[in-house]
Amino acid sequence: MTLRLPFLFISATLIATGAQAFEDIPHQQNNAYVWDSYGNIVRDRDGNCVRTIHWKEDTVPCGGEPKAVVNAEAPMPKKAEPVAESAKAVEEPVVEEVAAAVAVVEVAKPADFNGFFKTDSFELTDEAKSKLDGYAEYLQANPDTTLQIRGFTDSHGSAAYNQKLSQKRADSVKNYLESKDVDAKRMESIGEGEKYPVADNATSAGRAKNRRVELTVTE
Repeated sequence: MTLRLPFLFISATLIATGAQAFEDIPHQQNNAYVWDSYGNIVRDRDGNCVRTIHWKEDTVPCGGEPKAVVNAEAPMPKKAEPVAESAKAVEEPVVEEVAAAVAVVEVAKPADFNGFFKTDSFELTDEAKSKLDGYAEYLQANPDTTLQIRGFTDSHGSAAYNQKLSQKRADSVKNYLESKDVDAKRMESIGEGEKYPVADNATSAGRAKNRRVELTVTE
């Protein structure tokens, strides 16, 4: 009996110590870890503190500071919504290349011109000037063209006089067109005298038609 008592006493002590190591023993106001009889936290073979069922996320770590507690009521930051490709692109002013529009006006070739004059005169009438304005516009729009101006008279008077008068009539047309910015080098004025009548010089109506200037545009 004497030999068994110490054995029983030792066994009881070991059992009590082991039970105390893994039992939920409140110690120093902290029951989240298992404490041994010497006041030390029990650790496993890897050196980690042995936790109890009372361990929580906000428990003071074994030998460290308490973890930050996330407030469940605080709204979680929202993830950034994907931005559409059209919204990502910065609206930049559209630069369009606009060519200067040059209006090309088609100017029709004027009709055959017959400018008539009074007897013994080379002065242009208002009607003749109006028709010549059409020629000036056409010649300016078509710089590769030239103009032939032929002056005529009726048969009244001498042939020499009529020759000079017909030239003055052709020159009066040329001078008028020059005043409308038509280059003189593009125009040729010719006096035909009383040649090439278009009507009968025996009548006053016929002689009026023969006192004329004819213009011919050469491309």
